[in-house]
Amino acid sequence: MKKPIFREQEKQCQGQRIVLPNIFGKFSVIYLILFAFWLFSRVFERKVFLFVSH
Repeated sequence: MKKPIFREQEKQCQGQRIVLPNIFGKFSVIYLILFAFWLFSRVFERKVFLFVSH
């Protein structure tokens, strides 16, 4: 009787482990896109500033 309950607990733990990385993965992708956009805007601003100054 103990083994099936233990297996169910393992399945629940695995489910939680799978859900958490997906949430963090989505957030990390959003932060990565924001960081890439910020970096691109910084580089683009510098290029525009140099182009305007020249």
